Amino acid sequence: MRESLSFIKQFINNPFEIGAIAPSSKFLAKALTEPLSQHRRPVNVLEIGAGTGAVTKHILPLIGPEDRLDIVEANSQLARHLKQTHLEQPATQPAYESGHIRLFTQQIQLVDQLLDYDYMVSGLPFTSFEIRDLMLVLKKLRKHARPGCILSYFEYIALRPALVAIRRGPRGWRQRVVSAYMDRQIEAHQQFRRNIFLNVPPAIARHLCLRVDPSTPAAPRRSSKTRRRLRPPIGKN
Repeated sequence: MRESLSFIKQFINNPFEIGAIAPSSKFLAKALTEPLSQHRRPVNVLEIGAGTGAVTKHILPLIGPEDRLDIVEANSQLARHLKQTHLEQPATQPAYESGHIRLFTQQIQLVDQLLDYDYMVSGLPFTSFEIRDLMLVLKKLRKHARPGCILSYFEYIALRPALVAIRRGPRGWRQRVVSAYMDRQIEAHQQFRRNIFLNVPPAIARHLCLRVDPSTPAAPRRSSKTRRRLRPPIGKN
């Protein structure tokens, strides 16, 4: 409850920065960490837009002694809550103090100590970004993506089409440009998606391959409809 209240307070004060009205549910967090949960070797993991740590707490048990985790949260209030609640605890504090887990309180575009990563998990509100900022963020992520790196992020079900339909003027134009750009990224790079109905609001967890691994044979290309059926939805039979 304390985590939710802290998150909602920051959303009220900074709606365009936070981009979500409540922390991610455990069902959405499980979907976002699905690719990471399958790793079998030491990996580097990046979480951006971590908020109060609703997804972080599902990432931490997946981080082994040889793995590295970098967390980026630009909002200082949320970062402070995340640090106290999840990083300064007996199970995680040794890794945090040794630098195997790092927390950056900056926008991702400004962080200059990034590693190269195998998995990235994002809570950033991509649909709220200006197109220039969105392209800069994705360029930065690709720069630090190892071959085969998976970017996992979410968006609310039907939100983008609804905003495109109802917004007019400059905001409507911006929304259409951002939505079209994201559609191209999804069509070109999405590996699979999962619909999460037990979340407020219901959400889609998307998993995009940021950099193709040249050692892996290319899989036959599937249509968008086929890719949507790859995984059953969480929270709905």
